[in-house]
Amino acid sequence: MKRFLIQAKAFDGRHPWCGDVALALVSAAASVSASPALDSLTVPFVVLVNGAVAFRRCCPLTALVVAVGGITTLAALATAGRLPAPWTFLAAWILLFAVGRRRPGAFIVGAPLAAVTALAAFLAPAGTPEAALTERWSSFLPIAAMSLAALLAGSQVRITSETIIRRREEAMRAAVNDERARIAREMHDIIGHNLSVITSLANGGSIAVRSSPGDAARVFAEIGAVSRTSLREVADVLRLLRAPDERLEAAPPPQPNWRQFAALVDSVRFAGLRISFESSGELSSLSAGRRLAIYRIVQEALTNTLKHAGPGASVTVTVASDSEATFVTVADDGGPGEHARSAPAAEPGHGLIGMRERTEAFGGWLEADGTVCGWRVRAWIPHERPEGLG
Repeated sequence: MKRFLIQAKAFDGRHPWCGDVALALVSAAASVSASPALDSLTVPFVVLVNGAVAFRRCCPLTALVVAVGGITTLAALATAGRLPAPWTFLAAWILLFAVGRRRPGAFIVGAPLAAVTALAAFLAPAGTPEAALTERWSSFLPIAAMSLAALLAGSQVRITSETIIRRREEAMRAAVNDERARIAREMHDIIGHNLSVITSLANGGSIAVRSSPGDAARVFAEIGAVSRTSLREVADVLRLLRAPDERLEAAPPPQPNWRQFAALVDSVRFAGLRISFESSGELSSLSAGRRLAIYRIVQEALTNTLKHAGPGASVTVTVASDSEATFVTVADDGGPGEHARSAPAAEPGHGLIGMRERTEAFGGWLEADGTVCGWRVRAWIPHERPEGLG
């Protein structure tokens, strides 16, 4: 049954006139069966009223005016005693529903026409132009109620459809905003980290070029390597901003593994930090999102150490992964001299917010606070999202 309805809807979308004409024929058949015997003067008006149903989609208000005009004319002729009034109200109800469904402010336009339709039922009940007052009221009340209900039902369907469309558009805008925020975090992590490394290397290279040309050559070679890596990573993120078909063609970037963690640590160590890196467990079984989150947390924490503690600081990086979760710790000693720090910043920066959002997205937690002589970042990311979290 469901498959049949889907096919019927698809056919109606391709051939709307077929459905409209068929509905007009059904309405005409209902009019003929519910009406007394028709004569040559009645038939044209019955055809006119029910034929208007075929135009319910392309010009519903015009079709309704034509149909109500035909119904009113039949009622006037019946009241004059020249012929019994045929029953043609199904067409009016269909068109009242169509007006409510397709026109904003339909009640203002359709209510008077619904009232005229009900008045026609009062003036000339079907087949009895000389009916008593009680019979006229018994004909008027259900016709008026059905006419109003058809108009209101169409308006409600339109309002519901507009609400669904609006919510869908809002959901799409929210998804776009979330994607933009995610891309902004990726760009912040990549550019912020690599520029910090390049800056530290350039500062060291400017000194080494005068005292140790060999070391200076290695420093500048490392600057080139970090720059090329940064360009590749930025290109990977910017692919997300391309058209959907272009994104499908682009290969996804490789997910972080222990080798990439080691390369990250080496690049920062070469910039002047003294780093102790400890790792345990296996990352390959984790989801790609969790591996990337762990990598970005370590990267951002080391970037902050470069910025705030300065070259010469000692950092300990620990990434321990077991069967249930991964625990990350990045702790520094504050660095020598004027770079030393022991208190957190007054306001959390973009990087810290991004680290916390990445962690909480997988049901984990992140702490970043000052120690006796430095700064420490700790994060816990479960391998399965805890129950009860959205």
